[in-house]
Amino acid sequence: MDINRIERKPQGALAPPPRVYRLTVVQVTSALVVTFRRGKPKVGSLKELESFYRGVLIYNLLLGWWGFPFGLIWTPVALVRNRKAISTLRGLAESGAAAPGWYSDPTGRHVARFWDGNVWTDQVRQTSTDPLSTDNVPKANPGERIAGGIVLQESEAEDAPS
Repeated sequence: MDINRIERKPQGALAPPPRVYRLTVVQVTSALVVTFRRGKPKVGSLKELESFYRGVLIYNLLLGWWGFPFGLIWTPVALVRNRKAISTLRGLAESGAAAPGWYSDPTGRHVARFWDGNVWTDQVRQTSTDPLSTDNVPKANPGERIAGGIVLQESEAEDAPS
C-alpha cells in the first residue's frame, strides 16, 4: 500500500529527474508471403534510443520488403511512423523536459517524489510498491525463530526441523 504525504518545503533547489525516455518502434519481418510486424519498446537515454532506432531502421530496410503484399505495405508505414517517433523524442529531449511521474526522491528522505514535468511536487511515497520488498516479512524477536515464514516461540523452535 502506498502512503502519500504532503510536505511543505521549497522544491526549487532540487535537480530534475534523470532524462530517461521510452521509444516504441515497429519492426517488420517478411519472407515471400509471410510478413510480421511488432512493436519494440525500449527505455533509455537519447543516445541509446537513437542507436536502437538505427538498428530497427536497418532491419526494416533489409528484411521488411520481402513479403507480398503486406511487406510492401507495412514496411513504408513502419518507416514513416518510426521516423515520427524518433523526431518527437528528439524534440522532447531538446526541450530538456522529463516526463511527469514518480521518481526516486532527490533528497533521499523518501522512496519516491512526484515530478510534474516542471518542478518537484510535495507529494511523496513513504513505502515501496515493490512486491518483493521485505516490509511484510516476519521478523524474529530474541527467543524466537522463523521456520517457513512462521515465527515460532522457543519451545516450538526446539521441535521444528531446521
